[in-house]
Amino acid sequence: MYDVADVLNRIDANVGVVVVLLLLGWTGGFVQIIEALRLGFTQRVAGQPIATTMIMLAHDATFSIGYDHWFHEIDHICFKLFWVGMVASNAIELVLLYHWVKFRDTTRGIQPPEWAVWATLAVFGVFAFALWWWVQSLVSDPLDLMGLTFVQVGAVVFGVPMLLGRGTARGQSRVFAWATVLGPGSSGFLFIPYLSPSFAAHPAFFVLVGTTTACAIAFLLLYEHLRRADARKAAVPAEPVAVA
Repeated sequence: MYDVADVLNRIDANVGVVVVLLLLGWTGGFVQIIEALRLGFTQRVAGQPIATTMIMLAHDATFSIGYDHWFHEIDHICFKLFWVGMVASNAIELVLLYHWVKFRDTTRGIQPPEWAVWATLAVFGVFAFALWWWVQSLVSDPLDLMGLTFVQVGAVVFGVPMLLGRGTARGQSRVFAWATVLGPGSSGFLFIPYLSPSFAAHPAFFVLVGTTTACAIAFLLLYEHLRRADARKAAVPAEPVAVA
């Protein structure tokens, strides 16, 4: 898939460029999840799709568990810093899962008890971890370039279905939408082909990046549409209640 020594040498030879490219992606990603955290607490609605949070948690937790690999086998400052970022992300993602359970819409139909929701979530969590570990066992990806690509995609593609399901902009913000477009939806991919041109040599990689960016832009446009619709709805005066 790629040569580890070649990737690490490219980082050491172009530290300034690599730092800029990494900051573009990581800044967008962290703004995204921190804004989702804020929205959950202030608007009492999960600020991020449950599928996105599950994918992030499965990836970031398995990365964190590999402490020995990153600090002793790879032993490079870039991936050590990645590890620190993953640990911080884990803490935020666990709170986002809590938000999804506590602030879910309980006004639609018959809802299961909270313990059943947690149990179901645990089953899906085990599924996500098992699937990810299995995929890792099938491919040689010692620097997690494939994993970092997949988690960027997962941070974007579930946004539109979430908004369509809610039919409202509540629980979202322009900060989150723009962070999605500018971070994992576009610039977050830039460091991957730079570090390893051979990894991103297939045209399908760039098709994946392009369509992910299109999904991020669609999310932004749909959010703006729903925000305006919410504002129009709020501006309509309530009909007076007839008194018998």
